Amino acid sequence: AEAEPVVLTASAKGMFSDVVVTVTLDAEGVITDIAVDCSGETVLAKPCAGNAFLSQFIGKKGPFAEVDAVSGATNTSNAVLEAINSLFAE
Repeated sequence: AEAEPVVLTASAKGMFSDVVVTVTLDAEGVITDIAVDCSGETVLAKPCAGNAFLSQFIGKKGPFAEVDAVSGATNTSNAVLEAINSLFAE
């Protein structure tokens, strides 16, 4: 039987709030989808929830060494990275 995708949620401290990341993994542990809630961060952090930023994780397995941070939102970008990596820490 085909293994069901696994949906995991983690958060990490951003600049002003907890950034919540929800990651969907396939049976192989590859990231197929990511949703980020960074609504408590500054407007500059908005792209951290966007496809251009999140596409660098899609189709890959963590943990990730570094991330191409969103300009003006390094803390939020790093929070997303930290949250994602925490899901691969087990």
